[in-house]
Amino acid sequence: MAVETVVEGDVIRGIVTESKSGRPAILAKRVIGATGDADIAHLARAPWHMAPKDELLGVTVSFALTGFDRKGPC
Repeated sequence: MAVETVVEGDVIRGIVTESKSGRPAILAKRVIGATGDADIAHLARAPWHMAPKDELLGVTVSFALTGFDRKGPC
């Protein structure tokens, strides 16, 4: 889980994660926040603006399931 960002000036240089193994920092040339909720931008204290509700996209759920045996024991 991302718990902190590493920021230099106005550029996010990495994130700090937290798990049972500790709190390592992951540094990168580019950081892409793909949480869907702007969690990385929020941790970096980036300015933000929420569009009016009627302009927001609807929520979708999409996933892929492979290797599932419907006839197997359940």
